[in-house]
Amino acid sequence: MMRKAALGVILLAIVGMPTISARGDEEPLNNVVLADLGLHVIGVGYQRTISSGIALQLDLESYTPWTQSTNLFGASDGYQSDLSGIALRFRPIFFGLFGTGANEGGGAPTGAWFSPFGQFGTARATRDGNVRTGHVWALGAGAGYSWLLWGRLAILLGAGGQYHVANIPGGDSIPSFKRFYPTLDGNAGYAF
Repeated sequence: MMRKAALGVILLAIVGMPTISARGDEEPLNNVVLADLGLHVIGVGYQRTISSGIALQLDLESYTPWTQSTNLFGASDGYQSDLSGIALRFRPIFFGLFGTGANEGGGAPTGAWFSPFGQFGTARATRDGNVRTGHVWALGAGAGYSWLLWGRLAILLGAGGQYHVANIPGGDSIPSFKRFYPTLDGNAGYAF
């Protein structure tokens, strides 16, 4: 119950934050509803610009780590993980790196960006013939570039790294893991 209340407070704080336009005299595009198409996750999210160089993003993710299958794309008869769940990802995104973006000084939601992130969720997997529920989390960072096409289509692409953990009760062996992995970031959304 407290987690739901905390999540509600965070979301209200993000939505209610004052904003600054990075697009000159035009109406600022402070909001983006988006599809998150990164590694391990596919989800939906909301991004809010809070200043000319900072946006906050919150995503609800469907979590299925393809890196946990030695039978990736059916190439072998190895272990096939059934680890899957849901996760919540929070990330501040810092825009305007290298003087790029919506204006000469750079600005959200376009231009070069850097973003640390954290995610936490629950997942289920089969261990010793029984389906068990545990938790998953990751901390990482990425960098890339974001475009605003046709005035409203927000596209964000990037890469980085993360320390990624899955704790399924019953031991530290598969399906549990703790490792560093590369990340790919891909968002497509509608800016308004």
